[in-house]
Amino acid sequence: MVASTTTASATNTTSSTTTTNTSSTGSTFSFLKLKWRTSKDPKLNIRQRLPNSVDDIERDWVRHSALKLAFEGDFKAPIQRLLQAGGSEVLDIGCGAGFWSSDMASRYPISYFTGIDIDKNVLPTSSLSKNVLYQRIDLIELPLPYEDATFDYIFIRSMMDTLPDSMWDDVLKELVRIMKKGAYIECVEAYDNLFDAGPNMNTLNQCKY
Repeated sequence: MVASTTTASATNTTSSTTTTNTSSTGSTFSFLKLKWRTSKDPKLNIRQRLPNSVDDIERDWVRHSALKLAFEGDFKAPIQRLLQAGGSEVLDIGCGAGFWSSDMASRYPISYFTGIDIDKNVLPTSSLSKNVLYQRIDLIELPLPYEDATFDYIFIRSMMDTLPDSMWDDVLKELVRIMKKGAYIECVEAYDNLFDAGPNMNTLNQCKY
């Protein structure tokens, strides 16, 4: 198992192997479609969206830990100083049990984190951090309940197989809508074969989960 991360901004777009300047949300959207690999197989078995079992939650915890080890942290986007300065708004899409959001909220206590997931039963019912909020939201029920230019950073992980390719065009356009100018969106996916891999992928490949 290996993983790829794609990070895009309204002004700067980067991946593990590519750096590109963009001047519009349209070019950001085109880059995401190019770099975020999706299957062209019409028979793709889209992962069941509901409900999450205990095994699913445990698997997500192992995946979270493995990816954090492989990428030497929780994210690759160049936003650390922004989060440390405080006041940043972060959206975690498909947050599940909130492992990533909880870690980030604890690490950056003066920035604000929102985790969303379709399964309300898996969302944390309480949080040790006051700067994190969890909401039951279905990603395909557009528009999302956020104003234009709301978020400084959007994080998506292990979501590729939850929606068919035909839906991602509208979803990505919607995510660009709610991003602030200069905001970043980071997409992290694990694959069964090597794709656009960087130097840390051997570490993740050794993790069995």
